[in-house]
Amino acid sequence: MMQIQNPLRFAMGGLCAALLLSVTLAQSPLDPASPNAAPQSPAPIGKGKMGKGKMGQGKMGKGNDPTFVADRDTFHYLLSNHDSIQRTVKLLKNGVETVTESDRPEVAKKIQEHVPAMYERLKSGNGVRYWDPLFAEAFKHGKKMKMEITRTEKGVKVVETSDQPDVVRIIQAHAEVVSRFVKHGFAEAEKEHPVPPIPDKK
Repeated sequence: MMQIQNPLRFAMGGLCAALLLSVTLAQSPLDPASPNAAPQSPAPIGKGKMGKGKMGQGKMGKGNDPTFVADRDTFHYLLSNHDSIQRTVKLLKNGVETVTESDRPEVAKKIQEHVPAMYERLKSGNGVRYWDPLFAEAFKHGKKMKMEITRTEKGVKVVETSDQPDVVRIIQAHAEVVSRFVKHGFAEAEKEHPVPPIPDKK
């Protein structure tokens, strides 16, 4: 029979291991977190620390958002299949025009599901990725953005605009980050992205 030399140390070690496992399982690149939640140490997933994207945190946590799980799973599917996605971005004076497509019908279908779902969140203010500064800022100004979504044979074409210059810079920065998601998949989705600075007015 195994003898435990120090029962207290053994119990504390088991507790620490359980906490580490629970944190690892809870994190997700798309997880919501309330912008009013208590601040935590910012660390991307996979670095051994608790990030800001813990599921269930804040007023938009698990249980209060019936579409979150489906939206998260679609996002993760697209990240997993990012090599099958092609994307072009055209900068406009008041925003961007993007085309995101895939030659694989199942991936194209997920693109067509994901984009309108995110626009609905933008309009309603029921955002995700509040641990990522750029996304938090985008959802903060979501009602100042206009998005025209057109389905293509292989995905979607989106024209996203605003009549406010400070919001246009957020739209364009977000489009660039989404292109990085397409290029790098989960490796990019685990990162935080800064809000672009306001240009000096001369």
